[in-house]
Amino acid sequence: MFLAWYLLIEPPFLTGLDTAQVEDGELAGVFNEVHAVLLSTGTTDAEALYVVGLMAQLAPWLLGPVHEWTSRSEAYRSRYRQLLPNGIDPKVFAGRGAYGDYFGGQARVKDGY
Repeated sequence: MFLAWYLLIEPPFLTGLDTAQVEDGELAGVFNEVHAVLLSTGTTDAEALYVVGLMAQLAPWLLGPVHEWTSRSEAYRSRYRQLLPNGIDPKVFAGRGAYGDYFGGQARVKDGY
């Protein structure tokens, strides 16, 4: 249900998630796998922390229990800001297609994530 709602917001050509090919809950599974890797490696990849954390902040209900993903988002933000206290440079996302356009735009928000 939540995945279907998400797909109504963002078109498949941006997300790559086609309801005919992606089952409800698959997005949450992918994010949980990514979280397990980022957590276990103690990553210093600020971009990964920023992207996953921002998505968790914007739509935690799509990824699992809201309280859990809200808490994870805050932890990701804290770690990402330890690495980049002034925020991520939007130029990191330049020339990277729809992904770059979206996250570059988010990175330009003053005092954003």
